[in-house]
Amino acid sequence: MKLVIHQETNQSGNKNNKALLQNKTKEADMIKSIISALPHALLMTLFSDGKSLWSSLEEEHLKINSDDITLKHGATFAGHWYVLVVLDAKPDDEMEQSAFALTTGNGLFEGMVGMLSAIRTFLGRPADAYGITPVAIFRTVSTNSNS
Repeated sequence: MKLVIHQETNQSGNKNNKALLQNKTKEADMIKSIISALPHALLMTLFSDGKSLWSSLEEEHLKINSDDITLKHGATFAGHWYVLVVLDAKPDDEMEQSAFALTTGNGLFEGMVGMLSAIRTFLGRPADAYGITPVAIFRTVSTNSNS
């Protein structure tokens, strides 16, 4: 981010480059601190029969390093996979959500509810997805080139 900021300020020809550079650098540092504070999880979304199933994966329960998964597969896994799961969240229902719209009169509590809802919206389970906890993820291996 800082490299891009330096390039932009050098190309702009603006007389206030130093002040602009300082402001942009402060913004970049603030964004970095916010991103650093957020949970860094390995996330998985499965698609099956028009439904999506969302989960985070715990690094210590994987047989391979998450970096290796990225290097081998990138963002998507080809093929037919099987997942044994515990279903622990259904897609959101408007009636269920309306119960949380009630106010408690406690500003701190309501602020925390708002913050946690925002974190889930941006990083967590989508409202239309099932929440799952995988027990086992696998696929069959075949010497047939069609599998």
